[in-house]
Amino acid sequence: MSMVDDCFFNRFSFRKAGANPVEDVDDDEDLTPLEVSPTDHRLQYTYGLWYIGKTNYQQYDLTLKKIGRFASVEQFWALYSHLVRPSDLNSPSDFFLFKDGIKPMWEHKENREGGQWLVRLNKGLAARCWENLVLAILGEQFDVGDEICGAGVSMRQKKDCISLWNRNAVDKEATEKIRDTLRKVLNLPSHITLEYRYHKDVLQWVNTRDAKDPPEGGSSSASQSGGAGGGGPPLTPGGRQRPPSPSTDSISRSLDRGAPGLSLTAANIGSHR
Repeated sequence: MSMVDDCFFNRFSFRKAGANPVEDVDDDEDLTPLEVSPTDHRLQYTYGLWYIGKTNYQQYDLTLKKIGRFASVEQFWALYSHLVRPSDLNSPSDFFLFKDGIKPMWEHKENREGGQWLVRLNKGLAARCWENLVLAILGEQFDVGDEICGAGVSMRQKKDCISLWNRNAVDKEATEKIRDTLRKVLNLPSHITLEYRYHKDVLQWVNTRDAKDPPEGGSSSASQSGGAGGGGPPLTPGGRQRPPSPSTDSISRSLDRGAPGLSLTAANIGSHR
C-alpha cells in the first residue's frame, strides 16, 4: 500500500535538479500585520486560507493559492461567508486553514517535525465536519498552545478527508490530546479510528522512492509526492493497516446531534489581545 494515497498526495513541492529541497518553501510573501478594528474581536493568531484544485505534482507549490488572511472573528466571517462549501468543489480540490507564515506543505519548517491526524469521510459529510473543525481551531478548543499548525479538507472522487496538522510529532501527550479533541469536535463514533502520519516518514519515503526512480527533469532529493505507487512505511504507528472509513449513517447521526461550543461569535470567543 502506498504511503502517499489519494487523500494524502501533493503536499511536497517539486524542485528542479540541484535546487535546495526547502528553497522558498519557508518563505511567505504576504506577512504584513493585519489591522484589526478596535471594535473587532481579535483571534489569538492570524490565519490564512488556502486553496488548490486539480494540479500535477510538479506544479503543486505554484498552484497552491492563498485566498486571504484574517486576524479577527469579524474578518473571518467576512471571508468565509463568500467561499463555496467544500462539497460544491470539483474533485480533486483542497481547502486549508493555516496559521500565518505556515504553508500547507510537508517540508515547511513548521511542519517537517510534525504530522497529521487524518479521517476519511464518505461523500456528503466533509462540509459540516470542516466547518466544525475550523471553528474549533479559531476558538482555541484544542488547548495545546502553539502546537496546531493548520488543517485541511480534501475533496476526492470516492472519499473526502479531513486532516489536522501539528508541529511536534514526538510530543505524544499533545498529539493524543489533539486526537481526542478532534474526535469530540467531529462527533466521531467510538469505533472510528483516526490515522496519524509522521511528515518525516512521508518525506523520507518520497525521497527514497524517487532516488530509485527520479521524475523526469527532477532530482532525488527534491521530488514530487506519489499517488498510487509502491510500498512505503506503515500508514499508522505500529504498522496498523488503514482503518475503515466512517460510514455515512454513523457520522451523520453524530453530526445531527451537533458539536457543543462551536459557535464562533464575539460573545463566546472573547477577545484575545
